[in-house]
Amino acid sequence: MSSIGSANLKFVKFLSRVECKQNSLILPFDFVEKYGRWIPKNLIINIGNAYEIAVQYHRGVRTLFGVSKVFEVFELKGGETLFFNFFSDSKLSLFIVGTKAVELNYALILDPLSNPSPRLGCFGRKFVIFLTCIEAVVDEIDPPLSFFEELGFGSADDLRFSLNNGRNFQGSYMENGPKITGFERMCRMLGVRDLNCFHLMLFTYNGNHSFDVAVFDESLVEIIFPGDASCNGNDLSFVDMRLLMFYCNIDNFEIAKIYEVVGESSTPVGDVLKFEVVVQKFHMYDYCHGVDIGQKFKNVFKSWGKNVAITVYEGNRSWIIQIRKRRDLKRTSMHEGWQKFRDD
Repeated sequence: MSSIGSANLKFVKFLSRVECKQNSLILPFDFVEKYGRWIPKNLIINIGNAYEIAVQYHRGVRTLFGVSKVFEVFELKGGETLFFNFFSDSKLSLFIVGTKAVELNYALILDPLSNPSPRLGCFGRKFVIFLTCIEAVVDEIDPPLSFFEELGFGSADDLRFSLNNGRNFQGSYMENGPKITGFERMCRMLGVRDLNCFHLMLFTYNGNHSFDVAVFDESLVEIIFPGDASCNGNDLSFVDMRLLMFYCNIDNFEIAKIYEVVGESSTPVGDVLKFEVVVQKFHMYDYCHGVDIGQKFKNVFKSWGKNVAITVYEGNRSWIIQIRKRRDLKRTSMHEGWQKFRDD
């Protein structure tokens, strides 16, 4: 079995009232599709580094069984956000963010009579920002007020943010609001107009006014950004995978629009069909002359011949790409012209 510990795979589960009354928890479909083969049957869930419980995973129904004790111990009622992270072949860490968007105080829940100096008071504390139901986030974010009050941040304190690819950017905490700023730099790094193309952001405080930032897509799986700490703000190479989305005119083979950016999609205008291709690292090698189009889009290319050409447009530029079908008609690919388009 391949280890997933080094991959640091994170996903999110929104907990409903109904699920709090059950002894099972269904994992997100997209996460299981990508990584389910690595999940062992027997698991230990570590909750906030304060509590552990043994559970079982059933791959056929992508479900964890034996989780009701977690809901009972931490008094979960529904509306909480669960952040899971695989850090070994048999352990799964869980951090619980409450309905006020701040991580629970596990120590105080486990021992209400104690007066602990909890981990949540400094290193490791988390809060979440949901991006799909707020105005466009370009530079400023409104954090949970209680989070910064407990940490005792002052107005205009400098902050440092780190992404999962090792790249960093600077920001500030503004007590009047309160607000945290500096995310325009993150937008420039990632080549996006605003951060609302993502679903949510998880902030983890590392002490010394420093935060780790994890970003999740609409399938509730963490986005692993390409690049490393030595990259400049415009260097976004194909390290993991990307989705190219094509919108094509129904009455001819020409592509009306192509748009590609991490976590974002464009909206087609008029009467069009859509297909997409997933570009992975090996597609960037010199020996790779094409990329396959999935069978689920056969309604788009069923009328194409075995060798036709399409024209792809982006802004004022265009590329001619040959379309090839195998004799068994079970695979259609973008072939000659792919490398030029890819490199451009």
